[in-house]
Amino acid sequence: MIKGVDYVGVCVVYFCHDGKGNILMAKRSKNSRDEHGKWDIGGGGVEFGETIDATLKKEIKEEYCAKVLSYEFLGFRDVHRTLKRQKTHWIALDYKVLIDPKGVKI
Repeated sequence: MIKGVDYVGVCVVYFCHDGKGNILMAKRSKNSRDEHGKWDIGGGGVEFGETIDATLKKEIKEEYCAKVLSYEFLGFRDVHRTLKRQKTHWIALDYKVLIDPKGVKI
């Protein structure tokens, strides 16, 4: 079974910032699942048994090598998309996340 296809997937989406008005974004590579060459704020799926808090910290560490200093829940979105003719459905939990930009690596 595939998250977001066979059942509604849940993901965290994060707007990482440095507290000084700068937002961290990454350009999606050709190795990305989709949206190649587009700028992205970051996100990841919640695994069964994993807390939202743990998912948020894990994903930011994996994608940016950054430690979460603090975060604020902004709200959720009911996301319906079609990727490669396949309908997907996700509940996205949006967060504003303060990180130390000195430690960021892609």
